[in-house]
Amino acid sequence: MESVSPESDAVGPVGSTGEAGGHLPATPSQSSDTRPEAVNNSLRALETASLEELASALTTQLTKDREQAKLQLAEVQAAEKQLEEKRLRLEEFEKRIFAVADRVDDVVE
Repeated sequence: MESVSPESDAVGPVGSTGEAGGHLPATPSQSSDTRPEAVNNSLRALETASLEELASALTTQLTKDREQAKLQLAEVQAAEKQLEEKRLRLEEFEKRIFAVADRVDDVVE
């Protein structure tokens, strides 16, 4: 695994094809002098982590993301159900309005 020094290179976004096999050169805003301490600690942790640790962390994050997606899907389904119920109520209300209007027409004739 290639080590990335915070002073010389910054890891690019996933799928980036910058210099040095996907690593982009550091910009002044990415230098270790201006990075928050948490970012520096995260980079150090990534550099020293074993493949098993990285795989475990990735699996954990994927599990969390799947759970979040399930919750979002459930929310969307509930919102769709509410929307359908409102649509049905509106249709019923529209039928009643037209029924009243038809009765008024019958009285006038």
